[in-house]
Amino acid sequence: MQIILDAPKAPMDPAWVNVLRISCVWARGESTPDGAAVSLTQKLWENGHYNGGYPGFTRYFRDPNGLPVDNREMFYLKAFLDHPWFPYGQCNDFADFLVCLMTSVSVSIDRSRRTHQLLLTDDTNFRTNWITPAGLPPTKAEWTYHQFVFTDRVWDGCLTLGEYGNFVIGMEFNGYKTGLVEVILRYDWQSAPPAGWFVPEVSAVPADQMPPWPWVN
Repeated sequence: MQIILDAPKAPMDPAWVNVLRISCVWARGESTPDGAAVSLTQKLWENGHYNGGYPGFTRYFRDPNGLPVDNREMFYLKAFLDHPWFPYGQCNDFADFLVCLMTSVSVSIDRSRRTHQLLLTDDTNFRTNWITPAGLPPTKAEWTYHQFVFTDRVWDGCLTLGEYGNFVIGMEFNGYKTGLVEVILRYDWQSAPPAGWFVPEVSAVPADQMPPWPWVN
């Protein structure tokens, strides 16, 4: 049984047909928002391939002074969907696509959040505990920042916590941070929302027309 809980919500308003098709298959049989959110998060991790943090399908915006803007991001959704290893990308792509999956079936979980301001991402900021990125073996990593989906709880389809996999499905924020971070190396995470969260903007531009990393033209 495929259930759309209500009318799609931004950024999937109206929903892209190919995104809606995926979310209906991955959340088949679910009839509640939390049930759909759990299924979509797990299925994204199970089917996904994390690219190791290399540039993917998102780009940042700059203000008139050329400084990075933290509360906007462009997600090149068509290019992401068309990739031969789909779903393949970095944490931004996983977070923004999970937002698209959820909002296409009217789950009200619509915001991506970064752990650090973009101005502070010129060097590594924290080391993780053991994690299992989508499509990769368990590892520890040093990251400038990480991106996930957040309202009052955390959903992360890019990784599971631990060597054997602990899904991040509706986790309390501080528990998620404690589970992910082994040690802060430089700057601590951004303060509580609304700092650093945003509804991603989506683009139908194909991959060969995406602007160079990291800025929207």
